[in-house]
Amino acid sequence: MAEGTEKLLSVVLVSYRDPSLTLRRAVRSVQEQSYRHFELILVDANEEGDPYSLGLREDMALFPRVRLLACPCPGGALADAKNCGARAARGEYLAFLLARFAWNPVCAEMQIACLEEHPEVGMTFCSAWRQEEDALSESYRRPPEETADAAGGAAVFDAPASGSVSQVLFRRSVFEELDGFDRRIRRDDHDLWLRVLKRYRILSVDRDLVCRYVDRGTLRRSHRVIDVVGYLQLYSKHKELYDKNPQAKLALFEKIAACYRAVHSVPNWLRFAAKVRLLRWRLSGSAAHAAAVLPPPGEPGQTGRTPEDLPLRLFGCRRTDADRLWREGGEEIARLRRELEQARAQQRREREEAACRRQEQAGRELELAGRESKAVLAQAAREAAAIRAEGKRRAQLEREQAREETIACKQELLELLASAQRQRGARS
Repeated sequence: MAEGTEKLLSVVLVSYRDPSLTLRRAVRSVQEQSYRHFELILVDANEEGDPYSLGLREDMALFPRVRLLACPCPGGALADAKNCGARAARGEYLAFLLARFAWNPVCAEMQIACLEEHPEVGMTFCSAWRQEEDALSESYRRPPEETADAAGGAAVFDAPASGSVSQVLFRRSVFEELDGFDRRIRRDDHDLWLRVLKRYRILSVDRDLVCRYVDRGTLRRSHRVIDVVGYLQLYSKHKELYDKNPQAKLALFEKIAACYRAVHSVPNWLRFAAKVRLLRWRLSGSAAHAAAVLPPPGEPGQTGRTPEDLPLRLFGCRRTDADRLWREGGEEIARLRRELEQARAQQRREREEAACRRQEQAGRELELAGRESKAVLAQAAREAAAIRAEGKRRAQLEREQAREETIACKQELLELLASAQRQRGARS
């Protein structure tokens, strides 16, 4: 497509508590796109007066073509910020980018070409790769690589390619028709993709076009809890759609079970682990025993379908297979319970050992403090005794000096009396 006929792409870059170099890297990745007809809108999601917000405004002085908007989002819930940037967009195509991500130079061009080729498609997404966080890294510029498998429209449920809003490109008309992101849903981006899927086709560009920079280490407990809330909200809102796609439902329940296990919520983890196991039985049973349905009534050896057989027929397996799977599932759950009990016992032992070590350390510190206090008291007693001795010595010296002064005064007085007597005798 010639540059003069290219349709405008609006890129909404959202920044929340992002370091300066990270934000600049994201801006550069947009400016280096081979698709040149775009506008870049930066939404400052930090609270007013926040140091990150002040630093962001200083950085944007280096990029005068970037439009800057402010939309404070306390707690990092960015749905309002993304909707704010979308309302200010003027392009026919709309994309979002979080500052922790960076686009490959051909990211926009390849996704827009997909939309141009398929007018019935409302949204495209691409794959991403992970890179350890390095503000000076330029690995996002590497040539895109093909993914292992092509993804269809239903792959939006569970494909890692659709893991972030930074990997998605919309027609703006579709985005506005669906009223943007739902701020009531924690996983607002996945919720929007499911709503798009109900009305339009979704296609994937099977290339790694987005680099996601991640910090070293694992997620904190609060992050896991937030993920669980988002997944449960998604399932509650789109239950009918998930029920029609067992693979997507299985992937969602696996994520929920993993989050519950990470935060040691044992009852909830066991509940969803059992659901995951049951879904796996159903899927494996449907695939492995699709031809093993019950024969119709009247055949030799078959007395007809009973009500309890109907669920087994839906799963595509015989009762004996279901019983075997159920026994295997019970054994698996029992094994998981044993492993969990062992892990909990190990944690209890570690906590008890740590408590004993802390108690021993506290005892040693207390004993050392007692010895130090005794030494201080002994030193104080010695100093007090020395002070008393010095006081007694000084009092003794003062008494002796006073006695000597008294004797001297008496002698002087006697001498004066003797002199007075001699003078009287001389006069008489």
